[in-house]
Amino acid sequence: GTSPLDRMAVIKHPTSRGHYVVVEGNRRLCALKLLRDPLKAPTPGGRRALEAAKASAGAALPTRLDVVEFKDRLSARRWIALRHQ
Repeated sequence: GTSPLDRMAVIKHPTSRGHYVVVEGNRRLCALKLLRDPLKAPTPGGRRALEAAKASAGAALPTRLDVVEFKDRLSARRWIALRHQ
């Protein structure tokens, strides 16, 4: 089979019910957040580039994410190690 980390990996937030912590795929999540709201980019040039990317993506930006949920960080660690070796 394929690695579950072809999707973002999450664990349940320890104190905030119904929320999750991304343990693998943070850059992908950050990119999606910036595409949704280019004003969050730290520089004017970055904002312009993200606004252009958002315009070209149009409705293709996902509204939901397909993630894999692990029981805890330890359960995800094996897959994370394989991905980064």
